[in-house]
Amino acid sequence: MVGLAVHAGDVQDCDGAEIVLSEIAGRFVRLKKRWADGGYSGELVHTAKRWYSRTLEIVKRTDKHQFK
Repeated sequence: MVGLAVHAGDVQDCDGAEIVLSEIAGRFVRLKKRWADGGYSGELVHTAKRWYSRTLEIVKRTDKHQFK
């Protein structure tokens, strides 16, 4: 496991992700890139780079991979 944070249900995904980023800030220094789904796009990508020197790549869902 890389990192985990438990928070209240009213915390937005991006805010919760910032908690996890801060928890793992000095760990896994060889891990160059982190992936996240579209719910984490926006300012979090810039925060990860600016504050934690980490690349956060957003992986977009494609309809061809949906279950029917």
